[in-house]
Amino acid sequence: MGGGIDTLSPDRPNEGYPVHKLILGSGGYIVENVANADKLPAKGSYSLALPIKTGAGTEAPSRLIGLIER
Repeated sequence: MGGGIDTLSPDRPNEGYPVHKLILGSGGYIVENVANADKLPAKGSYSLALPIKTGAGTEAPSRLIGLIER
């Protein structure tokens, strides 16, 4: 389970990061700062999140690629 959003974070720091805890705590992922996702069709499209390898970090920059089924 996971998802992408077009903002910096699905949470506000003063709220204790409940969305992060729920999704990441269940083994999911969060992709932040996604641009142009609205240009992909709701059905028949896929996205690939390709994070850059970092040491033991908890986050990493990534290349996000949208694919449209033809």
